[in-house]
Amino acid sequence: QVFEIGLLRRAYAQPNLDGATDDASLVERLGEPVYTVEGDVRNIKITRPADLKLMRAILGVQAPAERPVHKRF
Repeated sequence: QVFEIGLLRRAYAQPNLDGATDDASLVERLGEPVYTVEGDVRNIKITRPADLKLMRAILGVQAPAERPVHKRF
């Protein structure tokens, strides 16, 4: 989701944010239009380990060795 910062500030300044599920729903409450655009199916949201595994498969990247993140660099 992409919005101009001023519009987002107005959206989050509304008195009642209950029931809002994301930025777009708040912007819609202001009466502003929200548009969708076609994206790339490979542009997935990575929130779980399985999502990361899927993205690595798409990109053909192997997972780094299992060790703490702060010791990988």
